[in-house]
Amino acid sequence: MMPAAALLSLTLTISAFFVLWLISLRTRNAAIADVYWGPGFVVITSVTLITNGTFGTNQIAFASLVGLWGLRLGFHLWFRHRAAHSEDRRYALMRERGGENWPLKSLFTVFMVQAIIQWLIALPIQLALSPSAIAAPSLMGRVGILIFAMGITLETMADAALMRFKRKAENKGRLLTRGLFAWSRHPNYLGEALIWTGLALFAYSTSGAAIVFLSPVLLTFLIIRVSGIPPLEAILGERDGFNEWKARTNAFIPWPPKRS
Repeated sequence: MMPAAALLSLTLTISAFFVLWLISLRTRNAAIADVYWGPGFVVITSVTLITNGTFGTNQIAFASLVGLWGLRLGFHLWFRHRAAHSEDRRYALMRERGGENWPLKSLFTVFMVQAIIQWLIALPIQLALSPSAIAAPSLMGRVGILIFAMGITLETMADAALMRFKRKAENKGRLLTRGLFAWSRHPNYLGEALIWTGLALFAYSTSGAAIVFLSPVLLTFLIIRVSGIPPLEAILGERDGFNEWKARTNAFIPWPPKRS
């Protein structure tokens, strides 16, 4: 039987994405789903923490890490969403391909899919905050915090650099290929993977449940193979210089740029 906290968080997650779908119908902008991605994990964390009543040192530390990451990402994507004058091109292409049935299709192919994926990726949250999780700090937990810190620093720096680059009118239609983006074409995605790897290590140190590693594995697979890098690079590939950038710079794992 599913624990009460897990069932409640699943119900709230599905309900939240359903409401977001209704908003997208009114605004004709499905990118609102991305804005909720980070805050959605904060909601799951809060519900799990309160429902289980687990307020040990590790539980509070873990919840604080999720809150720090989720709210930062939420604010970043909200400001990006507000600054955009049109729907994110990835969703615009999906809308175009969906045709007349896109409004109903989007409920399942965008919003409900993200709801289920979010809840599955939140497995470390469910287990780290469970009543059976230990409250004492451990070496593995500290390693997890270190990897999390590396990930959120990398993600924040990459997001900030990209935002500064896009603010300049002369960069419209151009590619950011210097700094972090000279070593990895998608350092923000790498940061995201590190964040959830760190959280999974932290959760494993308190719960002993190896299933928590499903979270970073699933997330990294989706980033590399499904909904992260592939659709984004299909759009970036239309810009001048993309093939040269691709030839000298790794997509995900940072590496010194190859010589032309």
